[in-house]
This record gives sequence, structure tokens and C-alpha cells, in this order.
Amino acid sequence: MTNPGGRTDVAGRWYAAGDVNAFFGLAVDNLTNLVVLAGLLVGVFGFPADLVFQRIIPGTALGVLVGDLWYTWLARRLSRETGRADVTAMPFGIDTPSLFGITFGVLGPTMLATRDPVLAWKVGMGVTVVMGVAKLALAFAGGFIAAYGAKIAKGCTSGQALTGGSILNVGSLVFMIAVFAAAYGLAWFVRKEWL
Repeated sequence: MTNPGGRTDVAGRWYAAGDVNAFFGLAVDNLTNLVVLAGLLVGVFGFPADLVFQRIIPGTALGVLVGDLWYTWLARRLSRETGRADVTAMPFGIDTPSLFGITFGVLGPTMLATRDPVLAWKVGMGVTVVMGVAKLALAFAGGFIAAYGAKIAKGCTSGQALTGGSILNVGSLVFMIAVFAAAYGLAWFVRKEWL
């Protein structure tokens, strides 16, 4: 927020237009995911309700709260350090694909195989930690791959089709063909989402 004197005041700004809408959007999304998670664990896989409602759901909600507070603190710190008033916190919560992947790929099968809900829960937590470490490592690897692809294509990734493709640069054409092939391959798996 700019004051009449031209100074940017970011120290006290906690609210901006759209914040209430964003809050309720994120809250409803996370609550919906928690309801779906509870329904699947108790109703489909036979987890005891007390474990789900006294351990798993509160622990998940606490993790989301801590994550959101952490991102808020990071955004406030960045805003103060840079003097920018347009910094926002990244929303943090349960992503639906991971919810279904963990439920149907880890928690459910472990519960059905062992009939031990606590063991299934612990295996799920272990897998979640491994996923976090893998995502962190792959985030750095993805950046290096994109940068290397840009170097091969002799340009930035967004300009490859326009610049490299127009001069028939082999690296650019190979990269763009790979991008479209991957997109079409992925589209086959998620085609029912569009219907």
C-alpha cells in the first residue's frame, strides 16, 4: 500500500481485496477433502471411527494450519525485506490427487492386508514423509531439466514453439514434441475428469 509520500507501507497490511473469498475457498476445499478422507477410511476400508476422528483428521488439520501459518510468515518476511506490497502467501492444504493416491494406494491396501489400522496409519505417514522428500528433490531436478531443455533449444521454454520451431531448430522441435506427447499421454488417464 503506497502512502501519499510515496513510501510503501507493508508492515501492517494483513488484508487485501479477495482475501475472504480465498479463505473460504481454501477452507471449503480442505474440509471437503477431510470429509471424503473420513468417509473412505471408515466406510470403505473399515478404519475405526475413533482413530480417524481423534487422530488422523485432527493431525491432518493441525498440519494444514501449521503449513498455512508458515507460508504466511514467509510471505510477511519477504514483503518486509523487499518493501513490496503485492506479496501473498501460497495456499497450503490437502491436494485431492494425493488424498486419493494415499487412501487407495497406501492406507486402504495396508489396512486390508494387515487388518491393523494403526499400522496402516503409520505406513501412510511414512509414505507421506518419503513423498515430501521426493517432491523436494524433484522440484530442483525439474528446474535443472527445464533449464537444460531451454539451453538445447537455444531459448526459453515458453518461446521454443515460436522461435525455435519457426526456424526448425531440432532441439526445440524435439522438446515441443515431447511436451505435447506427455500432455496427450496424461490426458488419456484424466479424460473422465472432463466428461
